[in-house]
Amino acid sequence: MVYLISSLMGLFSGFHYENFFILLPVLAMAIFYLYPYIDGEIKERALACFLLFALFFARSSLVDTSSIRGYRGTFQARVLASEKKENSYQLTLKLEEKGSPKIIFYSKKDLSPGSRAIFQGQIQAREEASDWSTESYPIYLQSKGIRGQGRGRWVRVLKKGNFFYQLQDKIQKKLVNKDLDPQAKELFQQVLLSKKESNFWSDQLKDLGLAHILAISGLHIGLLYGSVRGLLIQFLPRRKALGLAYLSAVFYLLLIGGSIGGFRVLFFLLFTLISELKAIKFDYGKLFVFAACLQLLIFPLHLYSMGFYLSYGAYFSLIFIKPYLDRAFYPFNGGFFQLITASIAVNIGIPPLLLAMQFEINLAQFLANILLLPFYSLFINASFLYGLGQLLGIKPYLFTLFLNSLSNFLLWGNQILLVFTRLKLRFGKASLEAQILFYLVLYLAYLGNKFKGKTRRLFSFCCLIFTLGLLTTSFLQAREEGVYFIYVGQGDSSLIKSKHKICLVDTGGARKSRPAKKYLVPFLKARGVSRIDHIIITHWDEDHCDGLRDLAKEFSIGQVHFSHIYPKWVRFLQRAKIPGTYMEAGYKYPMDDGFSLDVLAGNTVQDQENNRSLVFYAYLDGKKILFTGDGEKELEDRLKAYPTDVYQVGHHGSKTSSGEKFLDQIKPKIAVISSGKNNPFGHPHQEVLDRLKNHGVATYCLKDLGCLFYGAKSDKIVKTGQEMGLSKYELLGYFLVLNGYMYGLRKVFKDHELLTNRRRNC
Repeated sequence: MVYLISSLMGLFSGFHYENFFILLPVLAMAIFYLYPYIDGEIKERALACFLLFALFFARSSLVDTSSIRGYRGTFQARVLASEKKENSYQLTLKLEEKGSPKIIFYSKKDLSPGSRAIFQGQIQAREEASDWSTESYPIYLQSKGIRGQGRGRWVRVLKKGNFFYQLQDKIQKKLVNKDLDPQAKELFQQVLLSKKESNFWSDQLKDLGLAHILAISGLHIGLLYGSVRGLLIQFLPRRKALGLAYLSAVFYLLLIGGSIGGFRVLFFLLFTLISELKAIKFDYGKLFVFAACLQLLIFPLHLYSMGFYLSYGAYFSLIFIKPYLDRAFYPFNGGFFQLITASIAVNIGIPPLLLAMQFEINLAQFLANILLLPFYSLFINASFLYGLGQLLGIKPYLFTLFLNSLSNFLLWGNQILLVFTRLKLRFGKASLEAQILFYLVLYLAYLGNKFKGKTRRLFSFCCLIFTLGLLTTSFLQAREEGVYFIYVGQGDSSLIKSKHKICLVDTGGARKSRPAKKYLVPFLKARGVSRIDHIIITHWDEDHCDGLRDLAKEFSIGQVHFSHIYPKWVRFLQRAKIPGTYMEAGYKYPMDDGFSLDVLAGNTVQDQENNRSLVFYAYLDGKKILFTGDGEKELEDRLKAYPTDVYQVGHHGSKTSSGEKFLDQIKPKIAVISSGKNNPFGHPHQEVLDRLKNHGVATYCLKDLGCLFYGAKSDKIVKTGQEMGLSKYELLGYFLVLNGYMYGLRKVFKDHELLTNRRRNC
């Protein structure tokens, strides 16, 4: 296991060089404490760990993470995959040019995989991470070789897919029977064929913490291998039957387009095959580590794929935790109880991974993993037998009835358990180092069981203290009051953090692309936000307000403030049971200790929507931050503005706002522009940038820098993630815990050495 940790740390340090230097003092401290008590064998293992660290550190430097250049017009490409989205199709294309990069392309029309066609539209560079809380998605795209994205339509099909793609399409169409109910058909396609017709089941499985059943879809491959093996061994020699069964598993993986879990299962099936043919007994714990390291060496960017962690985390649970549960449930540990013990084992092993992905754990996730996961496993098994019958031309009516009934039961169970999703603990996002060290300490605790008496108790106590200290400090958030300027694409959203209150100014959003769900919700969850005390809507353009729909589903909201409102939003607030209050120009509103609002303008009926924007100063710890929404020059000329510390530039940096007269009035020190990467309006306009520069304003643009944090006490603006550091007292506490752990571990090795010497003398 320490070899896997060394590989993970090598890759992570290679991708983030600055973190490598943070690890050096910790490694030096560990060597100082432990070196005198390490024997020759452990020294050899330590050297192997260092070499693995160096290998993976160097491997990360060879990874190409560049994006393609923007392009508008026609181009040729081959379709690799197609997936149905809410109002379009997401095509994965391989461009026919030097290097053959892949892109994600959105089209209103579908096109079968394998086809070569002429496309017309716009291609642009892949959208980079806007904040560390959403950084994994763009890197996940890189791991799949996707270097850009685009939108448009296909003009003409040049060539249909080759024989394999046509065969794949025919098999998939034959597997889907009209006798299945819509919900059973959709779940069948998702778990057996890795095809999504919608996000219905995906969203429910994610909310219930059951996303790992899709990540470990290698279960299908193992079941296929076992069934085909049992059938062929009746008619063919054993060696040929096993070989053909393994080839059938490989073919199935190609049929569904491959997966991270599939790579793992094929690896283990290969060694199972060798074990049966050569009568060799393998240590599957060591194979687990070797498979993970090999996969990371071949695909380094899988380091950032949650599918990788869920797949191996679930398998880790089955290897190391399930045997203990089987003994605990003896003699009730056979048949259906095997599924229950497996569910409990996975439920114990993957919570840290779920925290890294969702930043929270709710009661429904624990209940679903114990109560529903066995029935999802039954559905997967039945789906395989149903699909096999379809291919053989057998009408499996009993399985059709069973799948329909089971899907209805699962849907009913989901709806009941989703009620408990409100009972949640939201911790925020822990660092990747914390995730890795958590499992390392668990493994050390597992090894500690080999010690006896006081040594074992002391070792376990040290592991417990270190783990609790590590997880506690890794979740602590910065306490400085300030303003987060959040990247939400082409929209606005800012978070004001005072001593006791959380206030959100605008929510971003657009009904089609849902940027609030993609950016804003993860941003808030990653910082442990569970309640938003105030939401201020400057005006009702969808790029400022539509994120309310997503926020109402995920957070407790105290009040929504506005200067005017429209009937559809009144109805929405009533349905969501969120109080709404008006803010009027000329009034000051106290919000918290050291935090108040001074409203300058709003609710001007005769103006267009932009100039009806709520304009206000936020006073925070003595600093003044000015928000103007989409207000244009006509509104600016009517304002009685005064100097400010920070100015959120009006109308996303459009030339219709931020006039010379207005800038002379507000005299900002810092200006922040919220505009989307590759936005079609060309925001921010160069005229605005020039005016700000001429006034000596330090200007920051979210489309280039991502999310920013302005500290009211420090009067500085930094990229988010840098404000997450521990305070000096928290840092001191962390190192005290770390030193205590190292001292205890040193004591353990010393006692263990004395015990070993006594046995030798005896």
